[in-house]
Amino acid sequence: MDWIRNRLTQFAERTAFYSGDSALSYASLTQRIDSLIDYLQTDLGTGNQVIAVEEANPADNLAAVIALSSLGKTILPISPQSPEKEKQYRIGRVEWTLHNRKLRRKTASAEPHPLLNKLGQSGHPGLILFSSGSTGSPKAMLHDLKLLLDRYESLAARSDRTLQLLPLDHIGGLDAALRTLCSGSAIVIPEARTPESAGHAIAKHQVSVLPASPTFLNLMLLTGVAHSSDLSSLRVIAYGAEPMPFSLLQKLKAAFPEVDLQQKFGTSETGAIRIKSAGSGKLNFSIKDRDADWKIVDGELWLQSSSRILGYLNSDADNSSLMLDGWFRTGDLIEEDKDGSLRIIGRRADLINVGGEKVAPIEVESILMEMPAIADCLVYAEENAITGQIVVAQIVPQGEYETVQLKRAIKKHCRKRLATYKIPARIQITEKTKYSDRLKKLRSQ
Repeated sequence: MDWIRNRLTQFAERTAFYSGDSALSYASLTQRIDSLIDYLQTDLGTGNQVIAVEEANPADNLAAVIALSSLGKTILPISPQSPEKEKQYRIGRVEWTLHNRKLRRKTASAEPHPLLNKLGQSGHPGLILFSSGSTGSPKAMLHDLKLLLDRYESLAARSDRTLQLLPLDHIGGLDAALRTLCSGSAIVIPEARTPESAGHAIAKHQVSVLPASPTFLNLMLLTGVAHSSDLSSLRVIAYGAEPMPFSLLQKLKAAFPEVDLQQKFGTSETGAIRIKSAGSGKLNFSIKDRDADWKIVDGELWLQSSSRILGYLNSDADNSSLMLDGWFRTGDLIEEDKDGSLRIIGRRADLINVGGEKVAPIEVESILMEMPAIADCLVYAEENAITGQIVVAQIVPQGEYETVQLKRAIKKHCRKRLATYKIPARIQITEKTKYSDRLKKLRSQ
């Protein structure tokens, strides 16, 4: 793993992090990594152990990830405020914690998992990430961290400034941060993960790249940040983590006419997958990743990737499914156009079954978002004694409205654009929709 430190050393005079009024150079980051290595190896010794990294400061967090990976350890990034820490310690077989650059011994609560033993025999560092649990209990995914990191070695040097919104215990957050550092660019840390703080940080530090979920981008439109803040430095908005409604994409294109809107794709199980967007303002893309194969089975995207996880630490049943023929079932429903390009139409787990007819929430949301009277919406399933499930829509109105008239207008608009079974059977007016700490919509009500 020496290539990472050598790469960072090449950018010694550049700035690695901006946060508020402070900045951290690559030279200082490298010194921090070296100091951590000296400190950690004294207590940790040899062998692959699981260390929970609980650094609130992103620079400390990433320095720890790089230092521990060079020592061949397995890393479990955890938010210091996580209410699930003790559970994650137990599932991850955590032996040490690192917080405020201090290492503390913790007795592992279970025998080492066979997958951890297998990783230890390889001599490679590991990474444990927990899924969001939006469709069930969170899964503990074990990555071979060397295989993940090796994908960044061929990155060309750049001089971008990237806003870091996603947390570092999420594959998207780690990918954005590592991609930025390994190319010699700067990471900008907002004061808070809110549209207002993001707008302030973009303007203050002249951010050029904004990776964000569609949910967060829509919040930037709703709060007026897209127009009230000076975002003229933006050159790329990279969206992913959840499907993008086409109508929202068109609003973003109108709000940021000079910005290249790039779709990104990946899963927690496979890491980031290289794709090529059909164009700014288009949802179609092609997979252009020499380290990954793909196929569509019953409308679902399946992936094979060199950086695929070794397995789950808390779900043997899912391990059996994952390892079958080496293909990972992403759960993403895909349409393939005649030109071979792909388009994500939703998640299999989110489908609404209305009397045997399947409804993708993202399709209904995109139609609803066409209406000027709707600022935001969330579509999900509700149990029904007759049809099994019905389509429910939470609506955030735009401006003044009269409830009865708004609901009538919504029904009228949907009848023109959707099949009858896709039209929301129940409409709920609300002040805001729910989203997760990973800035994605929460459909489980």
